[in-house]
Amino acid sequence: MSNWYKNKFTNATPVQVIGPTTLGDGTTHQGSPYYHPDRYVFTNTSSGSSAFSMYYKITSGTDYYLMYKQIIPPSYTLSISADEIPYDSDNFGLWIKVDSGTIDVTIKMK
Repeated sequence: MSNWYKNKFTNATPVQVIGPTTLGDGTTHQGSPYYHPDRYVFTNTSSGSSAFSMYYKITSGTDYYLMYKQIIPPSYTLSISADEIPYDSDNFGLWIKVDSGTIDVTIKMK
């Protein structure tokens, strides 16, 4: 069974979209112990080009960029298999920051 994460991003404030999770034993787990990303879909819903960055990090640690200021033309969609993005959802939180425009983000979870 798949779960989906969906959100619309319009400003430059970074948003953590995966992790951290508090487990039943009270420990904090950066990613999800039950679901891992399977597919990322980014859709530009602006009338002009949009740009976004996607990165992972431990809550107060260094940013490790997977995509940096990726530009998407108006009305276009970028779909990427999670196999193409080296992200460890067990140990890091996943963050998205829109640099310009509006981006709809959908993440299919395994």
